[in-house]
Amino acid sequence: MTAGAKFLLALLAIPAIGAGVLFAARRRLPGLAALLGASTAVGIAALSFEMLAFSLLGWKWTLPLLLAPAAIAAVWRMSRKSSLLLAPSLPGRRAALGLAAVALILAAYAAGTARATSSDLILFWGAKGEQFARARTLDFEFLRRPELYLMHPDYPPGLPFLLAFGTMAAGRFPWGASLLVMPGILAATAAIFKAGAEARLRDPEAASWLTVLFTGTLVLTNLVSMTAGNADSELVLFETAALAALLSIREHRLADWSAGLALAAAVLTKLEGVFFTGLVLSGVLIFGGGRWAARLKSAVRILAAPVVTFLTWYALCRAHGLLDMFRGGPFGAFTLRNFWRIPPAMAVSARYDSAYLPWIALLAAAFVFRRFGRAMLPLWTAAGFLAVNVFFYLHGTRDPTEWIGWSAARTLITVLVCGFLSIGRARVSEAPGEAEPFPVPART
Repeated sequence: MTAGAKFLLALLAIPAIGAGVLFAARRRLPGLAALLGASTAVGIAALSFEMLAFSLLGWKWTLPLLLAPAAIAAVWRMSRKSSLLLAPSLPGRRAALGLAAVALILAAYAAGTARATSSDLILFWGAKGEQFARARTLDFEFLRRPELYLMHPDYPPGLPFLLAFGTMAAGRFPWGASLLVMPGILAATAAIFKAGAEARLRDPEAASWLTVLFTGTLVLTNLVSMTAGNADSELVLFETAALAALLSIREHRLADWSAGLALAAAVLTKLEGVFFTGLVLSGVLIFGGGRWAARLKSAVRILAAPVVTFLTWYALCRAHGLLDMFRGGPFGAFTLRNFWRIPPAMAVSARYDSAYLPWIALLAAAFVFRRFGRAMLPLWTAAGFLAVNVFFYLHGTRDPTEWIGWSAARTLITVLVCGFLSIGRARVSEAPGEAEPFPVPART
């Protein structure tokens, strides 16, 4: 068996890890697609948290050690004669879901033939994943080497963790097979979106067609921005999971804790995850409705896991002398000198080589479905995320056009995702047959 095949087979164990966690938690999921999507997100998150914790404790990674917690949790739950609950899957439209599947197949083809990747895989993400697999831990000596400074030593290690896991099973890092991580993650993202859309729209047919537009937008934007082998698709997975949880899960505590864990994984995936978490949290506090105390309780539940995750990674970086991006090292001083260059450069990136087709799809979806509850949380997050990007581009005295050209197309995917998640009536009620917008006024 080739190293690439071993690598991909190992990655198939990650949804099994996530399913073990869900199995132990006895979560009720709406159908097989939702189970696969949620299991993938939970599995990647659990694996990342484990690898970070083991590095903190000084334990070397081994496959049995990494797989053990989920297996133990599942066996323990089975010993209590419990089972993973699947709600009846809503029928939807097979034609619509078939179109979504075609889009994902095209993404797999483009990624697998290296049509959707960039040099970041070789110079950044893949190199870190390969080295971490060799060291079987976070290799701080490697990250401290001055000639490797452009790898950004303190950049969150979520994707390298994932690549290192597959590499440990394969025996070496398979550069070609690693590109297929992106379409797999996009499939999981689409599945999570569909489950949330069904809850918000309460119409399986409408949710299916909305999922088609969302999936097509994800595929086009990720291919044009060449994210195969990069962490952007993984970040979008956790962003989608976090907002979908807050907008769609009826049990409020479960929604908050689920969103918090997804945001913690986002924080460990990319620097943008930190700002996304802050925007979601501020949106809950500002637009949450109900009493201030209830909103504050919700915010504490959401923030707990991201804070622990961020502080753990920050402390490790500080202890090993790696702090750079978190101190603003590469960005330069804030200046308005180049502000006039930013809007036209971002507008070029927003075209996605398709005459703004992703934005047209979003506007078409908003017009066709026109089922809005209170969409302020995702819209606030989208506007804030766009503002954060502009703020970063205002650092340094050099013309930011080139910087925007290779980054904005990726970061704008988050804005599009938030736009699609604003469609539908948010946060259905805990009372059967009754719907209410996000959030519920009376919370405990």
